[in-house]
Amino acid sequence: SRRGEAGKTFSLSPYIFFGNSKKAIVDHFHRTSRAPVSVFVMIYKAPDQARWKDQYHIKVRRAPWVYAFLRDILPYLIIKQEQATLAMEFLEIRHTMRGKYIGGYDEHQLEIARRVRDLNERGKAIARPL
Repeated sequence: SRRGEAGKTFSLSPYIFFGNSKKAIVDHFHRTSRAPVSVFVMIYKAPDQARWKDQYHIKVRRAPWVYAFLRDILPYLIIKQEQATLAMEFLEIRHTMRGKYIGGYDEHQLEIARRVRDLNERGKAIARPL
């Protein structure tokens, strides 16, 4: 962990929350991923919004699983490919430091986190067809 601008400690813990209205896409990644993933349905339908579709989601936590899932879906990503590549770089750096005194994050790791955050504010992601 490290102290932020407000003096509070923080920890960078990558996770994936991936959703799509097409169940077949979510099922494909659930079946083919080497990472253990949680799959669940979120129903956003309001009584006056019958046209909304159900959303199927995958949630992946823990660094090794996030890395494995990103590696599996990377070929399908278009817009989010840069974020995925940066997250994998961050996870590789952290993995090489495993078992050693880390002492927080160096500037390179913090820059990766900033770039991912900034890129995530651009807009929606789209994927290549399966």
